[in-house]
Amino acid sequence: MNLKASRANYLHLPSLKEVRLLREKLGWTQEELVNQLRLRGVNVSRSMIAKIETGRIDPKYSLMVGIFQVLYEALSRKRLMDVGEVRAGDIASIEVEMVDADETLLEVWQKMEKTAFSQFPVKKKGRVVGSITERRINQLIQSKGRDARQIKVQEVMEEPFPTLPPNATLPIIIHLLQRYQAVLVVKRGEVRGIITNTDIGKVFTLRSE
Repeated sequence: MNLKASRANYLHLPSLKEVRLLREKLGWTQEELVNQLRLRGVNVSRSMIAKIETGRIDPKYSLMVGIFQVLYEALSRKRLMDVGEVRAGDIASIEVEMVDADETLLEVWQKMEKTAFSQFPVKKKGRVVGSITERRINQLIQSKGRDARQIKVQEVMEEPFPTLPPNATLPIIIHLLQRYQAVLVVKRGEVRGIITNTDIGKVFTLRSE
């Protein structure tokens, strides 16, 4: 189950060839990227980076998340003056997929496989009351040893994703995404969009064109 979800989640990451492009935009060598990753607790060799950049290896999803997070954070610092005018409302995905608190983990997992999303806000009676992620589901199934068909989302959901107004700036968004898997864009108490690291990646892609 983990393998299928991991492959689906690659849809939420830039392609592997972007690693070299982003690294070169920063002016880093492969060794410098390795050093930055190790500072963040990601243990990887220069030869591994070389294989990833040339498509000679199929890396773990968790490793690619770590690599892109380090690259994007470094780019955000470097380009802060250029992208400071980007607002939450400009980059948020308007269609926000949610799950109901009464749904089972199996139902949520099936939605994750269908949509390739790795996280959902949780709603109850039309109000956001929590969040559920692929990582959380994996932890629960492994630790509790219970049938996913018998566990309700409301029993195990985590705190809601943080919210920001549409005019929130990019540095604030990036700061929150270092801790949370998503940020909700809210206006007048209504959820208007959701932002993940994928949306941040789009900003840098557009800026480089």
